[in-house]
Amino acid sequence: MCLSIASTILLRKVDEKVMSRKQHLTLLLREMAESTMRNPLHFISPTVYTHYQTKCLGEHAMTGDTIHILLCEDQTLMRQGLHTVLELEPGFEVVAEAADGEEAIQRYNELQKHGHAHDIVLMDIQMPRKNGVQATAAITREHPGARVIILTTFDYEDFVFEAVKAGAMGYLLKDVPADELTATIRKVYAGEPFIQPKVASKLLMEFGRKGRLAPSSSPSLVDEELSAREIEVLKLLATGASNRDIADKLVLAEGTVKNHVSNILSKLHAENRTQAANLARERKII
Repeated sequence: MCLSIASTILLRKVDEKVMSRKQHLTLLLREMAESTMRNPLHFISPTVYTHYQTKCLGEHAMTGDTIHILLCEDQTLMRQGLHTVLELEPGFEVVAEAADGEEAIQRYNELQKHGHAHDIVLMDIQMPRKNGVQATAAITREHPGARVIILTTFDYEDFVFEAVKAGAMGYLLKDVPADELTATIRKVYAGEPFIQPKVASKLLMEFGRKGRLAPSSSPSLVDEELSAREIEVLKLLATGASNRDIADKLVLAEGTVKNHVSNILSKLHAENRTQAANLARERKII
């Protein structure tokens, strides 16, 4: 039975004990096999050893490839748990971590500058300072070859659309089984984009909604169109409501409201909330 990422994290202590026994057995078997390959009089053949490598250690034991990962997640427990899950996967190595969007950009640039290998960026969306979409856009703008996978609890179509537009090559929800997460990392590492099927349907809906805009709409306005949720937030923002008030009214987390406000300011090219409200009235958005 496939475990979700959250379940895997909660059971990581048990996994670690099991893995320590497996690693001990693996070491013994490896020594036996290597000894046999050195001494043909032993009864274990090299073919058996090769089969053992492939089945027990995974394909990366044969190729020697290691996928290096930059892990970006603001919740400490989730970040530590993901680190454990990823490090237990053969051929995976977490080379750096970040707790917010600004730090994610900084870590990526540091790794790039010092020539340290980093093949995959695993990025949460809801993070302080800069959210995951903004961080992804900043990274891919400076480094077009960056491979970013969004891992989040949010499947709102506007989040998915903005993440893909920002340059993300993968989009997964945190309730995904751990083996699907690792499989997606391998796909994106190989250059193959992947969006979780139930998320992909929302992306298609968002593309369809944007495609139904009136032909007379200018390209710049289409690019800067606000989502339905952002318009709801903007209407309340224009009344002078605080983030907490908006969160209570729309039954959202305050952090989610902050992300929406940040996106609104960015899309309207407004410097502050008051200017955003005035621009929205001028454009008859509200």
